[in-house]
Amino acid sequence: DPLERLQVMASLIESCLQASTHSGGALASCLDAHRRHGDPLVQALVGRTLKSVLTPLAEMVHLWVHEGELHDQFGEFFVQPQQDSAFQGHAAQSHPNTGALEWRSSHVLREDMVPRFLPLELANEVLVLGKSLNFMRRACGDSQWVRHAMRSSAAAQGQPSPPVGSLGLSAGLSVGEA
Repeated sequence: DPLERLQVMASLIESCLQASTHSGGALASCLDAHRRHGDPLVQALVGRTLKSVLTPLAEMVHLWVHEGELHDQFGEFFVQPQQDSAFQGHAAQSHPNTGALEWRSSHVLREDMVPRFLPLELANEVLVLGKSLNFMRRACGDSQWVRHAMRSSAAAQGQPSPPVGSLGLSAGLSVGEA
């Protein structure tokens, strides 16, 4: 019944608007809290909505951990660049410890955007992995090995090599896997 679905959506929206942040991982956490509802209609609607919310998040995680690239124009990801990164601008390039400064100040974890169903330890590992790739590309000027590793990994899995800069996602994340 379309009216019943609209009422469920209105309840979900009202519930999620009470949270301090209404996007990304925070929104996924809010929706996940309603996933175990007893009504099959609510479960199905929340499951479809959660999958739609998780798709861009999964794409961001994939790009971050495979290429060290962060494309988050709406600030929805749980990894964010530091606004005052020491690596920004030309002045940092003359500093003798530029690499160490870049590593420490480049990106941070936004704990409020980590979905509740994702352990904080895993979110930290995602941060460090992408930060490492990003550091090697930017501070060390070495990005060729990342492309080579992606192609080798795809070949080992019997998949075609993803184009450089692509996400190469199969976006098959089901709500049960979240």
